[in-house]
Parts: sequence; structure tokens; C-alpha cells
Amino acid sequence: MENLANETIKQAQKFGMLDLQFTILKLVSAGFIITLFAIVIMSIYFFLKTKHKKQVMEYEHELKENTSNILK
Repeated sequence: MENLANETIKQAQKFGMLDLQFTILKLVSAGFIITLFAIVIMSIYFFLKTKHKKQVMEYEHELKENTSNILK
């Protein structure tokens, strides 16, 4: 009977450790997914920011050309 109790305790400890490892694995994978999501968002943000800046520079250039043509 005592042997059975010890075996039960060993199994409980084993599954407790597995549960802890699974929890840590879930946290690590969630952190990895959040990091990838943040990288994608930042990449899109910088792409759009650069595109907008380029459009503003083109618009300013056209505006200067039109202004100089009007002044002539």
C-alpha cells in the first residue's frame, strides 16, 4: 500500500512538472507570436511613413515648379 502511495506521489509530481513546462512553453510561444506581430506592424508603419514622406516631397517639388511657372 505504501508503495502505491509513493508511486501516486511520484506521478503527481511528474505531471505537475509537465504542467509547469507546458505553461512555460505556452508563455514563450505567446511571446514569440507577439514579437512577430509587433515586427509586422512596425514594418507596415515604416513602409507607409516612407511612402507618405516620398509623396509629400513629390508634391512639394510639383508645387515649387508650378509656383515658378506662374511667377515667370
